[in-house]
Amino acid sequence: MNNIVKKLIEAAANDNDNKNNMEEKFFAFIFQNNKSFQDWLKLKPRLQSTCGAFISEKELSFQCFTCGKEPTHMFCKNCFVPQLHKDHQCIIDVKNKGLCDCGIKSIISNNGFCSKHNDQIIIRKKQEINKIPIQLQNNITLLFQQLFDSYRSLMKKIKKKNVSNLQITVLALYHYAKHFKDQGSIEILESYQENESIYVLFRSASNLNTLIFKTIEKLIDQRLQYSLFIQQILTNKNLINSKYTIIEKLLRYYIYIEVYQSLNNYRIDKILYQLFIDEEFKACIFSIILKNFSKFWLINQFKTTNWDQVIEKQLQYVDQSIKKNKQKHLNQKHLNQKQTSLYLKYFKFLDFDYERIEQYIKPLINDLQNNPLQIHFVYSSKILKTESQFVSFEMQEQFFSQNQNIQDLVVTIQKLNYTSGALCSNAQLKLPQLFKQRFEYKNFGEIALGQLQNILSKNFQEFKQIDITIDLIKEFNFNKFAITNLINSLGQGIEMKNQSNIFNNQIILADTIHYIQDQATYYTAICTGLHTLFSNKFSNEIFEKNIIKLLFYQTYFILKKTIRINYQSNRSSQFQSNDLLKIKNGMIIQKLFISYLSYLYCVTQFENGKQFLLYLIDILDEDQQEFENILNLLLEEIMQVYLILNDNENQKIKSVYQGTENHMEYSQFHRIDTCFIKLYIFLFDVNGFSRFQNMMEEFYQSYNCTLGEKQLGTIIQQQTQEKYNKFQQMFINLIVLDYDLYNVCCPLLTQLTNDLKLSLVRIVGNYFIISTQMEYQDIQQKLKNFGVLITSNFSKHILQICEVDQTTKKLKLKVEYKIFYEPSLIQNQSQLYGQIQERLFEQKKSDSEILLGNGITWDIEQFSNKNYRVLMHQVLKIYCHFELFLKNLVYLLQNRNLIQQQCYLIYAQIAYLNQFDQQLFKQYFEIVIIQLEEIQQQNNLGEQQNQQKIKVLIQSINELNQEQTKNNVQKTIKQKFQIQKEQYKAKFNKIQSSNLIQEMLDKKEQNEILIKEEDQCSTCKLDFTTSNSVGMMNIYLKSSQQLFNQRNGMLKEEITFDLDLGIQTCKHYFHDQCLSQIFNSHQMIDNIYGYGLNQRSFDCPICKFSANCRFPIQQIDNQKVKSLNTYLSKIYYNLKIEPFLNQEITIAKIYISLFYDLLISLFINPQNYKKTQKNILFNQLLQCFYQTILDMDQNNKDVLPQIKNIQNKNNFLMNILSSICEIYMKQCSLNQLRLSITQLIGQYRQLSQDEISLLISSFGIEEKMMIQIISKTEKQCIHDTFLEYYQTFQTKAIQFVQNNLGQTFLEFHSKYFSNKCKICKFYNQKKSKNSGVTVCLLCQDLFCNEPCSEDYIEDIHYHVKIMHNENSIFVNLQDGSVTLINSYALITRFKYLYYNSLGEKINIEDPNSDWNEYKLDITKANELADIIVNNAYSKIIKSQKNKSFYH
Repeated sequence: MNNIVKKLIEAAANDNDNKNNMEEKFFAFIFQNNKSFQDWLKLKPRLQSTCGAFISEKELSFQCFTCGKEPTHMFCKNCFVPQLHKDHQCIIDVKNKGLCDCGIKSIISNNGFCSKHNDQIIIRKKQEINKIPIQLQNNITLLFQQLFDSYRSLMKKIKKKNVSNLQITVLALYHYAKHFKDQGSIEILESYQENESIYVLFRSASNLNTLIFKTIEKLIDQRLQYSLFIQQILTNKNLINSKYTIIEKLLRYYIYIEVYQSLNNYRIDKILYQLFIDEEFKACIFSIILKNFSKFWLINQFKTTNWDQVIEKQLQYVDQSIKKNKQKHLNQKHLNQKQTSLYLKYFKFLDFDYERIEQYIKPLINDLQNNPLQIHFVYSSKILKTESQFVSFEMQEQFFSQNQNIQDLVVTIQKLNYTSGALCSNAQLKLPQLFKQRFEYKNFGEIALGQLQNILSKNFQEFKQIDITIDLIKEFNFNKFAITNLINSLGQGIEMKNQSNIFNNQIILADTIHYIQDQATYYTAICTGLHTLFSNKFSNEIFEKNIIKLLFYQTYFILKKTIRINYQSNRSSQFQSNDLLKIKNGMIIQKLFISYLSYLYCVTQFENGKQFLLYLIDILDEDQQEFENILNLLLEEIMQVYLILNDNENQKIKSVYQGTENHMEYSQFHRIDTCFIKLYIFLFDVNGFSRFQNMMEEFYQSYNCTLGEKQLGTIIQQQTQEKYNKFQQMFINLIVLDYDLYNVCCPLLTQLTNDLKLSLVRIVGNYFIISTQMEYQDIQQKLKNFGVLITSNFSKHILQICEVDQTTKKLKLKVEYKIFYEPSLIQNQSQLYGQIQERLFEQKKSDSEILLGNGITWDIEQFSNKNYRVLMHQVLKIYCHFELFLKNLVYLLQNRNLIQQQCYLIYAQIAYLNQFDQQLFKQYFEIVIIQLEEIQQQNNLGEQQNQQKIKVLIQSINELNQEQTKNNVQKTIKQKFQIQKEQYKAKFNKIQSSNLIQEMLDKKEQNEILIKEEDQCSTCKLDFTTSNSVGMMNIYLKSSQQLFNQRNGMLKEEITFDLDLGIQTCKHYFHDQCLSQIFNSHQMIDNIYGYGLNQRSFDCPICKFSANCRFPIQQIDNQKVKSLNTYLSKIYYNLKIEPFLNQEITIAKIYISLFYDLLISLFINPQNYKKTQKNILFNQLLQCFYQTILDMDQNNKDVLPQIKNIQNKNNFLMNILSSICEIYMKQCSLNQLRLSITQLIGQYRQLSQDEISLLISSFGIEEKMMIQIISKTEKQCIHDTFLEYYQTFQTKAIQFVQNNLGQTFLEFHSKYFSNKCKICKFYNQKKSKNSGVTVCLLCQDLFCNEPCSEDYIEDIHYHVKIMHNENSIFVNLQDGSVTLINSYALITRFKYLYYNSLGEKINIEDPNSDWNEYKLDITKANELADIIVNNAYSKIIKSQKNKSFYH
């Protein structure tokens, strides 16, 4: 038996292309008789604690962000039970594919598991394994034992070969030369290094590695017993007589297969996913990963050439071509003649692809033989990709408490940064990225809190409540806390630099870029960890400040040790051929220290540097002079790096240092540098500024000397000038730019200090000049482009300076903040600068404000207030007293590129002295003016625009001098004005808080209830005299189905026709000729004269109200009535699409239907009835109706609809309609009708005063007549339930809509998501067409947004037609958008209903969003209620369609 297995394995090891189909032979050995194989085939998947079903790109999956512990979790359609996720944040996932995570506790909480995979399922492993026949168990065990023994033997031979010295590119080229049988290239490659023996070993090992995992994959395919048995084999040490298990050895060897033989290696993460049946095996694998963490990384040192990148790209291309060829080769037997010809042609192209590689082989070998340059390169195993599977609380805790192997690897890689040989590998970034990913998980905050509790013990509660003492800081065990442990490891990796063998500038550049990326990624990871910790519910301001104190203490003493190492290294180095070598200075510790220093400044807000200095020394328990010495060295390091980077022409290294790379969102190192310079000046005052200035000048002088040795004449002067420009630019940035402190501290601060708020205001204010309101996303993107760091705290920060306009859902600056214009901030954004200047010209701002902005003058005025921008005040004060005026003026003369900033700087100096040191102002004022005038006269500034800027600067300084003499008078006037302003403000607030204004308006409206006809045309503003005048109305078909109680049935026995017409109007009136001219210009009116129009609707020229007919508003005559009636008939026919036998009878029915709708709208919403002046419309239609009846044939009168006399019934509306019908039933006059209406009004006491006023104006009843008749009418207390229904309809509709929509998006979504689609009974399983679900607001049925049934009849439109008379409102469960549907058309995204405090719409795919924060917009919900109440679907849809058509 053993011999058979050994022969099979030997054949498999040498079968490079798997031509012998070794998996089938292995299976033949395992299942030695057909019956056992058939039993295995028929074995059905059994119940297991996890699902693991594969979800393809064509299948639906689901996510529940409430149950999911990490954002990439997935439910398959069989495991997702909507009822289990009530009130959860669930979405239909149509973008991703993968494995179902149901049952995996580390990924999904127990409450979300389906019944098949809940935590009650207990897998009895032994019982399940025993179901496999003993013979099969023995065969499987023997096969894998022999397989692994052979594989291990090969790997031991490989390790003895010392493969770390292999040139991997050469080995890869050797592989392809063998594949394409290129003997010449094989000999060339062999001449450089021995390839054949090691290549054979790697190929054999790779073949066995692949067969091991492929056999496992096929064997365990959805078979629980075999999966458990394979787990048992892989975790057994006794099978191979080793202290390691089989799986541990496989994992430890895997990195060699990945690196040295990538063509045929099997993706190990794929098989691990399938073996994760339970948490026990997963925990075992994770323990192995932690124990052997360094074994999954390979650090090699090899030679580098200029051909490396080109060859690597070509190798990848050929590799992909070979894999495609393999797939085609498998299907070759089934190819016809034509396909075979194409296949052979493709194979020739493959040879051509290899020829492109072959041409590089000789040049590569020549360079390798003659090139001594070596670099370090880091490889990481794909096993680490499975890391996202190990995210349970227990595994997180294990990672942060048992990770010494990981910390050792951190130290090792950090040391490589400083030793001989460059470290150029993106794989090294995977280590800090791993920490960042771990720090991001929510449960890290809880774990870190637990670590602190264990370290601090009884002092933990005190740590959260009072400032930490130095004794507690010194006792703190920094190695037991995850974040400080990582910082310690980073500090241990900083060593004396030894890179004397690197002479190639390209390698130095690449090495430096990788170093900065590495340091920046660690910085981001640590910031992420602190942010997660501070997001914990137990965190508070004192707790956060104490954490920062610990980190400040730790980083200071690491810095104290390492900065001297770096200082000695730079001083002792004799190789200064490339200054980039000096950048490796323990950067991560420096930047962390500065960020914690900045944080402490922000949260303490000391008035001067001395107080802050004493505070810092007290935290550190350090000697003041020693602390000052360390900061001096740090300043020197920072300035050196700043100058080196600015002197370097490579943009990549600058962008990396400035944090513009996507994976380094917190690491704007240049902002940290300027932040430290300001804090240094703040701490040490004039002496600090003097040291900073002298240091800058010394650096430039030393650079100039170096240049002098290399260059001559004007080139030296040019280089010197460019460097001094950068020196001056830094001074400008110190004064002008102040958001560096915000960028450094914003990741850790939730509540901003006043200074940081003002920093944001100064930037965002430039954009608010152009637009007073902006969307949050727009602000976010603009500030990001500006250079502001956008973190997860940004939304909280922006709401501290802005507020949401509830109408537009956009942000506007709070009233307490001034809109700043800072031209020096936006010089690099020419488009924005031009737009702002144009706007300021329009606003007639002064030349001074346009050139210099309004920020600096405002700041200088406010500096006298306590704690107003202390840091900037200190820097500006010292800068102004350093007598740098002449230097600035000389610089202005020599440099044209920074005139804008330089003018700002000069003005800032003069303005500050004018405010705070008038004696010095007088001393320098005349000198500055004279110098500026000389500069202007020399005409050395080039463009005329620059000349104008100097002129405006002189003018602005002169204005300061004039203002100085009036200063005291102005202060007095200002104080008086402020007092008056406060008094007026108090009076206004008092009036505003009272009901006085509203009462005045109400009284005025009461006096004007009887609305008079308009006497002016709304367009030409001329009086209505003899010309015809018209109003506009829209007639539409109403839904016959009402909400709440059915009331229309009460009218059926009284009226023999449908009251299904609705009518709307606006309050604008026109000369008929004016209106016709407007419509003719839009080609929207017939040439035939008339009051109606053709079938297309048209908009009111004033309010854009969509109308389809006009009505006369002045004296009625037969011609006007006939014209109106003609078009009423046409409109009715177009709406109903049914013929009418008698036009006169139809017209009468139309009028009665319109009267009924107008009366209903009066009682539903009297305010809207009055606002739209429907009383005028009613009155005019009544007169037209009366004239129509008078002209009607008597025979037609006799067959008109008869409404019984039911005045004894308590139905107010029917009694009014009955009275109107008496015009033709009893030939009564209009005055008789008015008398009848007046008497009716007097009988119903439930009518409000507004309703009575609108009724009498609608019927043209005089108020005096009304009072007289009511006084004589017998008083009754009739209560009409039908009338009450309409009087309360508006309120009920609002309640109905709001109740169905919920108060938050989560409430709305939870109410309907579990209902499933009414048509397909699921969620549209066609993944490519799935765009979510939507709910019918009228009946609460759920539907798929896209057609989900092949039956064309069953869709949303069919539902609307049958159930809601072709009118309904749908609300999308994806984004809360509204869709209006009627027979005319539909409008999607008509409105959005849910917004957060930033005015943002919901994005349900964001796993971090809280759906409860998205509140229902009550105004928009009420607008939907109005549409329902007024049956305004058609009107709204047509109006929206017309707008989109014309725009």
